[in-house]
Amino acid sequence: MIYQIERYLLEKSIAKHAHYLKGRMLDVGSSGKSRYLNLFKNITDYVSLDYDSEFKPDIVSDAQSMPMIPNSSFDSIFCGLVLDDLPHPEKAIKEFNRVLRIDGNLMITVPALNIGAKDLNYWRFTPNGLRLLLEENRFEVLECEKVGLGVFSVTNQFFNRFIKIGLSLHKRKILRRIFNSLFYVSGNLSILLDKIFTGKTNNHFFIDIIVIAKKSNRG
Repeated sequence: MIYQIERYLLEKSIAKHAHYLKGRMLDVGSSGKSRYLNLFKNITDYVSLDYDSEFKPDIVSDAQSMPMIPNSSFDSIFCGLVLDDLPHPEKAIKEFNRVLRIDGNLMITVPALNIGAKDLNYWRFTPNGLRLLLEENRFEVLECEKVGLGVFSVTNQFFNRFIKIGLSLHKRKILRRIFNSLFYVSGNLSILLDKIFTGKTNNHFFIDIIVIAKKSNRG
């Protein structure tokens, strides 16, 4: 796997907030099994869901409609980098609320940048937009954090993705090894520079968003 500053920083942020998810967890868009599963120490039962049966998830389903899952079935839901790929994300949020138990927690991550070479991709969210979407569907937002904060980290992610795609590094083993080392060094330098050059202007630039929300008992 090629080093990407986005993956590194997103994993750190998920680990930071992993304590919110516990008990029986539904992993939406898991591609079979989440790469972050080992971060969730309080999970007692893991259920994967994906629309693609080739990944062999526990449940094959579109997140926008999950009729096979009974109401109030899960204590936690993790939805990583999926919401932006759904034509109707509000339908997925409604379904998350339905299958969560009262006071159950939802963790969502979404990209803030259009850098993902995905064919099926519909939305880019802002922190305020995500908060509104959740609050309008009976969730209380507990945490909303920008990931990869700073112009140096954002620029690094753009540049690395450009090189990775442009040179087809996934097909070229020797080049992949060379650039992996370069990406690692430049990524850590970018993080350091963003820590040095903090300020209001730099805070406008970020790579991803992570939100933790609790199912409200109102309504």
